[in-house]
Order: sequence, then structure tokens, then C-alpha cells
Amino acid sequence: MNNGDPQHTKDLHKKQNRLWFGTSLAQFLKIELKDFPSRRVAALRLFIVSLIIALVGQTLHVPPLGAIAVLICLSYDAYANAGQSLGFGLRQLGYIILTTGLSVFALMFAGNDVWLLLPLSLVIIALALFHARLIAWPTGIALWYSVAVLYSPSTPDENIYNALWNIPIIGVLAIGTWTVVHLTIKPQDPLKLLKVSIAEQLAAVETIFTTRMADSGVNIHKRVIRKHSTAGSLGKILGLLANAELIHPTIRQQHDSYLALFLEIDGLRQIAIWLDQVLTAEYRAQPMNQEKLNVYLTLQNACATLRQGVEESHDVSGQIETLLTDDVLHRYSLQS
Repeated sequence: MNNGDPQHTKDLHKKQNRLWFGTSLAQFLKIELKDFPSRRVAALRLFIVSLIIALVGQTLHVPPLGAIAVLICLSYDAYANAGQSLGFGLRQLGYIILTTGLSVFALMFAGNDVWLLLPLSLVIIALALFHARLIAWPTGIALWYSVAVLYSPSTPDENIYNALWNIPIIGVLAIGTWTVVHLTIKPQDPLKLLKVSIAEQLAAVETIFTTRMADSGVNIHKRVIRKHSTAGSLGKILGLLANAELIHPTIRQQHDSYLALFLEIDGLRQIAIWLDQVLTAEYRAQPMNQEKLNVYLTLQNACATLRQGVEESHDVSGQIETLLTDDVLHRYSLQS
């Protein structure tokens, strides 16, 4: 009996750890409730959104959908940048209008026939869920349709009235308030975030080249230690580009140029990471010949120049072309 107690306690402890994402409850709460500036901004946004919806709902005596509107807003990303907020708001408003149209159509077509309304609603909900899963986007069509149509199927006339309230309550009051609050309370410019992300990728490549030369015995006066960019960096950058185009429409005119540049930088990053992973310690310790060293120095300086240009919003294309001359790059390729 005594031999089984420690094992039982150990198993119980493992279950508790799995319940709290591998940590104890105290550690979980400590991490989740830790204070930092962006969390304060997110909490302030959620508070103001909830306060506005509650005040407007109580003042104008809107239907009970106001409570659902609050819950919907609390489930959205409170850390979203300005482009994400604007894009999300416009997209969700379109889905609200579509849901209202589907709800009114279903109630007018089969509202008085429950035997027809139920299978029709199940088909609409199934298609809505499949569409949301297909595009990986929380459209909310199934939820809003269910509230408007299936909450009280015995009163179709009243349900049409409630369905039409979806647009002003959820579309304007909830999503509109959420979007406006995010665009006014310390909004994050996606263009600045895009520059930071690109600079981090270039710095990671620069660090790999610097480390490679240092391993070969080259004297490096200044060595920058940065973390390598993680997987999915290109997708994150493309998302920030789309967000930046919403806030800064002039960027759309140079979309192809930005896309080509980001693909080149991502390709260089992947090659540098691959090079850093496959080279053995013995090979790294071998001294470089002058041609190879010139190539590494050229690529490192090009990354540093481009990173500085991105951070300071300067055109450095001329300097990059001067660095990446055929004489330096092709001389080593011909010898190897």
C-alpha cells in the first residue's frame, strides 16, 4: 500500500502538470498575470471596449445581443497592430452582413416550417464551419446565425427583427468599437513592425557570417550576438506587409518590389542557416583563403548596409550594387 502511494502521487502530479501546460497552477498564474507594457495596453483596450458597449447598450436599451457583442470583442486579439485591427474589422463587418442576409432568407423561406428550417440551418452552419476551417479565419457566421435563427425558432417574425439587429449591434457597436479603440489607443504601425522584422532577419544572417569568420581565426572587432529568426518568418513578414498596405495605401504601388526583396532576404537567411548547421567544427576551424574571406566580408557588409537602410528608411541600393560586384563574387566561384 505504501509502495503505491508515491506512484499515485506522481501520476496525479503529472496530470496536474498537463492540465496547466506542464507547470503548476502557481507558475501558470505567475506567467499569465505577469505585468508588461503591451499587456497594460491590451487590458486598457478591452476595458474601454467593454465600457462603451455596456454604456451604449444600457442607454439605448438594445436587445440582449449586446452581451454577446461584449463576449465577441473580448475573444479578439487585443495585441493586434493597426493594420490587423482595420483588416479584421472590415472583414468581420462583411461577414456580419452576409450572416444577416442568410438569417433573413432562412426565416422568410422556412420560418413557419420547423421541419424545413432545421435541416436548412444545419446545412448553412455546416457550410459556414467548413468555410471558416478552409480559410483558417474565425468568421463567426455559424454562431451569429444560430443566435438569430435557432435561439427561439417558434417566433420567426421576432427572429427576423433580431437578425436585422446583428448589423448595428455586432457589426457597428461591437466590431466597430473594437476597431476604433485599437486604432486610437497606442496603435502599432505595421510598417515599423515590418522594418524591425526585416532588420532582425538581416542581423541574423550577418551574425552567421561573422561567426563563421571568427571560427576560421579572422579577427572580428565587433561581434553582434542575436537570435536566429524562427520558422514562419516569411509568412509573418508577408502578413505585416498586407497590414501595412491597409494603413499606408501608397505601399501597394511597390508591392511587387517589396515582395521580391523579401523573398531574396528569406532565401539568403535560409542559405545562411543551412550553412551554419551543416558545417562541422573541424571545417570551421580551417583558415579561409583570401577569395572566400572577401565573399564573406562582402555579404556581411551588404547585410549590415541593407539592415541600416531598412531601419533608417534610406535607399541603399547603390551601395549594395557597389559591394556585390561580379569581380568579388565570381572570382571565388570560378576557383571553387
